[in-house]
Amino acid sequence: MRIIGLDYGTKTVGVALSDALGITAQPVETITRKEENKLRKTYARIEAIIEENDVEKIVVGLPKNTTVSAEKALMESGVRRENRKAVIDQIAAVFILQGYLDCQANAGR
Repeated sequence: MRIIGLDYGTKTVGVALSDALGITAQPVETITRKEENKLRKTYARIEAIIEENDVEKIVVGLPKNTTVSAEKALMESGVRRENRKAVIDQIAAVFILQGYLDCQANAGR
């Protein structure tokens, strides 16, 4: 069972996917909207990712605290400022999804 994690913001959506065993989260892409209220293409892309990867569960997180954590992690790993913007939402989605996966693993113990 694969799980999709979304860092849902007003202009971008970071997307991460779990591995087939539901142990780790990997970044997939950042979906960008030109206008805040134009959601049709965003939803269509999320739906396509779900169908392409046989996703059975969706985890959505609030972007505020997670994005700060993702920014800090990227800075600590030496990613240049101009390169961070391209992946920040994906990393935030990874944090959201990995937090969920870890919580589920701990609940099973």
